[in-house]
Order: sequence, then C-alpha cells, then structure tokens
Amino acid sequence: MKSKTVVILLLLSVLLVCSCQNISEEIRTDGTDVQNEISEVTEEYQEHENPNAIHIGVSMQGLQRPYIKRVRDVLLSVEKRYEGQIKLTILDGQEDAERQNAQIERLITQKVDAIIFNPISYEEGKIGIQLANNNNIPIIMLITLANGSLNNAQAFAVSDHVESAYIQIEMAAEYLNGKGNIAILKGKRGVNSEIDRTKGYETKLQEYPGITVKCSQVANWSEDEAREIVENWIRTGKEIDAILAQNDIMAIGALEAVQNAGKLDEIAVFGIDGDRESLILIKNGKLQGTVYHDAVTQGRLAVEYAIELAKGNSVPFEYIPFKPVTKENVESFLLFTENL
Repeated sequence: MKSKTVVILLLLSVLLVCSCQNISEEIRTDGTDVQNEISEVTEEYQEHENPNAIHIGVSMQGLQRPYIKRVRDVLLSVEKRYEGQIKLTILDGQEDAERQNAQIERLITQKVDAIIFNPISYEEGKIGIQLANNNNIPIIMLITLANGSLNNAQAFAVSDHVESAYIQIEMAAEYLNGKGNIAILKGKRGVNSEIDRTKGYETKLQEYPGITVKCSQVANWSEDEAREIVENWIRTGKEIDAILAQNDIMAIGALEAVQNAGKLDEIAVFGIDGDRESLILIKNGKLQGTVYHDAVTQGRLAVEYAIELAKGNSVPFEYIPFKPVTKENVESFLLFTENL
C-alpha cells in the first residue's frame, strides 16, 4: 500500500511539472502582451544609493544593429561618469514601432525625469512624443526624428541624414570622375534616416548628370539581404560601377558579393556610419569609403540634454555633422573608435 502511494505521488508530481511547463511555454510564446515584452530591459539598472538621481528612460530602435549598439554603449559610458547622479533604463525596441510606444508608456509610469527616444518609424514615432508631451516629460530625439518632432520634442542629438547622402554622392562622383552607373541599397522603409538619405540622393544627383542610377532596392539595413541583392545584380549582368549603401552593414554585404564575383577592381562600394569593421575594410583597400556618423557626440549630448531638461533648463539645437572617410584619413577614425 505504501509503495502504491509513492507511485501515485510521483505521477502527480510529473503531471504538475508538465502542466507548469506548458503554462510557462504559453506565456513565453503568446507574444500579445506588449507589457511583458518591454520588461526585457537591455541594461537593468541597479538601485542607486542616491535617491535624488535623475532617472532617464531610453527607447532604442533596435540593438541588433552595430551603430545603434555603439550609441547604447556611449550612453552607458556617460552614465558611469556621473557616478550615481543619474540612472538610465535602456529598452530595446527590436525595430517595432508599437513596442517602442508601449515602452514610452511604461517609462512614464516609472515616473522618469526625461526620455531619450530613437524611433524606428517616422510616422508612428509621433505617438511616443505625444505621450511624453501629455505627461510633461521632456523628450530628446536620438539619431532619428519622428513626424512633428522638430516642433514637439524638447531636444535633439541627431545628424542631418540628407547631409550623409550628399557626402556619399560626392565621394562616389569623385571616384567615378563624374560619370558612371551606380546602384543604391536602401534601409528599412519609413525610418527617418532612410527617408532623408533617399531624398538626399535625388537632390544631389541633379548636380551630376553623367551619373545614372542603374538599380535601387530596399535591403532593410541587412548584410544578408544586401549580399543577395548584389549577387542577383551581378548574375543578371547589371552594369554597375559603384554601389551606395545607406549603412555600413549593407555595404559589407554588398562588398562580399562583389568580392565573391571577383569584381573588386570593377565595382566600388560606399557605406554610411563608420562602424569599426568598415573602417578596417577601408584601411585594407576593400571598401572604397564611408560617411562617419558620430555615435560619441550623439550619445553624450542625449544624456547631457536630458539632465538639463530634467532640471528645467533649455538646451541648444545644432545638427551633429557627418564626415567623409577614405583610405587617406581612415587612420584617425580608427584611433578615435578604438575603445568604442
């Protein structure tokens, strides 16, 4: 009788464990509760000894991309320098506009003193700004803008993405001596940087009638997509002298396709961002050039502006300039980014 009781108890235990596992799997895979999703904080802050520390909430568009991650690292570095006077809550938007707006709602309920916002969607990002405005929390735009942000955000740690396109076109035009066929790899549709860089191409190319856009395709900031697209262009015989990618990750994918086809001497590749990997490729003579996007200044100013606004002070607005990078000046950028 005693052994039967033990067997029954063991069976009940197994059933209970299986039941709990099934429930936990349902919770993990349901995916409908945005509040559960936004609890996955990229960097969970510890309780600070200083109860008066300024609490700054941050929503980043997607930390899977090197440039966004680089800016995140700058934010954390700046936080450390304040030695407990500020605390950051950094959330990964995972390139989902709805998720980002929900994150801002959550930050508001946490009663943050300021919000740093790096929106993935130009149109839907305006919702997050309005939420902050409605709750009298200053909001600082970081890297990208949203519709209406120039009038409704309180500070900006951004660059003019049109300028980056102008610089890239000028670099390509110089390489081509003003004449040739180019192909363009675009980022994810609806992001401020994609929108403005595309506008910049259209405007600047009017100055170079000898340059023709042979192909243009969306590669969603993805190395793999860019590589596949360029492989197809080459396979189908597209006559291309240079490829302009709207970020370095796509440029690296394009470069791989060009190199695999044995056309490094025929097709030049240009990027935007100045990721360290791309700088090394420029130094080694494989990537023709990139446009440096200043992660350090953007991250530093975003935190400094958030602190000032939390104290009730105003801050200036000035675009952070882009800079061309070629083999001639790449060493200085490599030194500057060595510890990033």
